[in-house]
This record gives sequence, structure tokens and C-alpha cells, in this order.
Amino acid sequence: GTSIFNDSEVIIIDKVLKELNDNLTIDNSNVSIISFYSAQVNRIKENINKKAYKKLSIKTSTVDRFQGAESEIVIVSTVRNNSYKDIGFAKSFERINVAFSRAQKLLIIVGSAEMLTSSSNGASNSVYQKIFDTINNYNGIIAAERLL
Repeated sequence: GTSIFNDSEVIIIDKVLKELNDNLTIDNSNVSIISFYSAQVNRIKENINKKAYKKLSIKTSTVDRFQGAESEIVIVSTVRNNSYKDIGFAKSFERINVAFSRAQKLLIIVGSAEMLTSSSNGASNSVYQKIFDTINNYNGIIAAERLL
């Protein structure tokens, strides 16, 4: 009833999956798509046509259910982007650890870097800032406009 979703991120994830499918040289690459919100996971399941990605073995899950698991490629959908800077479940250090430490080869974060690094919960801001600084150092940030 209170879970939230972000359709823009669902569209971006679909584009990312297409890029992965078209450019990976290995078939059956394990891709896990995880989110802090069950409504987002359900939206992704409804809108991603797994049959279109023949090279990918795709699983979707909430961050909480993904605890203890890992995957070659992990796509994290952070969902939140609001004017009052509330990142909700994404502020929990335990959830941050699970979400961003389970990729064996590639981690893709779909979300608002500005939102995560300047949230109303200052305790997690520095963690997210370090994550995005590292990604930026490797020229790994891609603007959503480029994919939409």
C-alpha cells in the first residue's frame, strides 16, 4: 500500500538491459535488478520483457530479499527523487551495503546522485558521495537524458 515506484527508472533500466544484451559477448549473463521498494520491483517485472534479452538471465528482487545473494551484474534502482530530499529505505547502512556490494563484475546504479548525496538524512550522504565520487573518477556517470 505505501511502496513507491519511479517509471522513469523503469524505462532507463529497459534501455540498459538492451545495451547489455546487444553488447555482451557471453550468453546467459546473470543480471539482478534490485530496488529498495517492492512496488518498483513489481513495475520492473511488469514492464521488462525478459524474452527480448536472450543473452541475459534476469532476476528481480527487493534489496532486503537479495541479502546474501550476488550476481555477475547488479542494477540498483534507487527510486526516490523528491523536493524534500527524503531517500526513505535507502538511508539504512545495511541496505546500502547489500545494494552496492553484491555485483561480481558490474554494478549499475539508476537514480539521482544529487538526491542521494544531499538527502535530509545526512548520515548516509557521505557514503553516497564516496560512491558517486568513485564512479565519477572512472567516468562512469551517464546522464539519464542520454538514454531517454
